Amino acid sequence: MTTNNPLYFDYLPDKNSLANVYRFQPTPPELSQAEAKAILGAQANLWTETVPTENRADYLVMPRMTALAEVVWTNRPDYAGYLQRLKAHYARLAWLGVHYRVPDLAGFAEESVFTTSTTLAVQKPLDNLTLRYTTDGSAPTSASPVLAKSLPISQSTTVKLAAYTPEGLKGDTYTIRYQQQDYAAPVSGKTPAPGLTATYFDGYFPTAARMQGAPAKGSATVTAVAVPKAAEADKFGVQFRGYLDVPATGIYTFYLTCDDGGTLRIADRMVVDNDGLHSAIEKSGQVALAQGLQPLALDFVEGGGGYTLLLQYSKDGGAPQPVPASWLKH
Repeated sequence: MTTNNPLYFDYLPDKNSLANVYRFQPTPPELSQAEAKAILGAQANLWTETVPTENRADYLVMPRMTALAEVVWTNRPDYAGYLQRLKAHYARLAWLGVHYRVPDLAGFAEESVFTTSTTLAVQKPLDNLTLRYTTDGSAPTSASPVLAKSLPISQSTTVKLAAYTPEGLKGDTYTIRYQQQDYAAPVSGKTPAPGLTATYFDGYFPTAARMQGAPAKGSATVTAVAVPKAAEADKFGVQFRGYLDVPATGIYTFYLTCDDGGTLRIADRMVVDNDGLHSAIEKSGQVALAQGLQPLALDFVEGGGGYTLLLQYSKDGGAPQPVPASWLKH
């Protein structure tokens, strides 16, 4: 079994890639017992037409290959235990000269907002990582200032951040754009119905904007941000429109995972731009919202080969969770 998602390792990794590989089931549950006997194992692939160096190949393969090895060889899924055991293996990979992908930093959104001030407090997956940052638009280097604890933010700015291992291996560079916002005023005088309107289109749309002006195939009312069955095709697009019934004033973080691409606007503000044709990647953004009805527009495009669409939210640093159906109105 070697499905393109999650076992094509040329697909760019994000913070969920390791978990997706670990939770891969080589034997699909819909197979009968007799059919399941034909599954011998699993295989990952790295197509290298866009991989220029061995170091880049290492980055794409490791540590995802360790996740696949454990789940296939042991058949005893234990993701939390795996993550703890993996910490010891990073040093071993470094000793072997493997330029592995440094685990993801957390505690921030790529598009962050604040009303008066905020603080960048990064969560490190490994205690021995050194965080370095810049605020002048340049990429951080090993000579950039160290982010020892937290960084106060009181004006709109862009922070670039990267982690370094004790061996000098540099992790991904994160670009965090801070924007000062007032709470968006809610829409008044509306008595909307439950759900969102999903208008869908047949065809190839390399970006969400390319759906504009295209003839619609149909529309449906949906109670979740999910592709209607009637919209599914090899290549298609969907426009979700309606309101988000925000239960309390605050700064909300939204996480949009797309394969291929999508954009999310709330209160006529761009919150997440995850547009284009790519594998399943999560991007996040924040928006300051007052309680009440806030206009929502989510565009999604699928360019072929299977799709993923997932919208989650969090507030006040909580864990991401699905947007409740009761919040969706049209």
